[in-house]
Amino acid sequence: MLRKILAISLLLCLCVSCDENITSPVPLAKVSLKFSLVYDKQSYDNLNKGALHYVIANQETIRPLKETDFFGCNGLLLIVNINNQTTFPVDIKAYDLYCPNDGATISPDNPVDTETATCPKCKEQYYVGDGGYPLKGSKYRLKSYNVYYNETTNVYIVTN
Repeated sequence: MLRKILAISLLLCLCVSCDENITSPVPLAKVSLKFSLVYDKQSYDNLNKGALHYVIANQETIRPLKETDFFGCNGLLLIVNINNQTTFPVDIKAYDLYCPNDGATISPDNPVDTETATCPKCKEQYYVGDGGYPLKGSKYRLKSYNVYYNETTNVYIVTN
């Protein structure tokens, strides 16, 4: 009986010790962004057009900039989910533009319908349609953020 317990304990220790702990190398940075597709037409108009449209949100692209706006490490990529949803709320995904491999700023690929974004430095391509998963071999995916919709105010809130 003692041998069985020792054998099982040893097996469990080996399984746990072989598990690769993959934590994201993206530094912690504050994310706080509120916008309305109804009222904030200037900065977010192309998100309102439906599937596969995106906005790069940072200090240069969002006007008017508010004191409460924070954009993560390298800015945010806001992308409408792939379904052709035209009623509110639309499903919006938010990713940090920080490449988890080398810290460079990723950018969406053209044409937009490719659903990918690429790091110009390491050339890693990420699937941004849903999840920010790497397509070539990186073990890290893009850092994603929560997006909530307030039906009362028609405001989307992006936060970490």
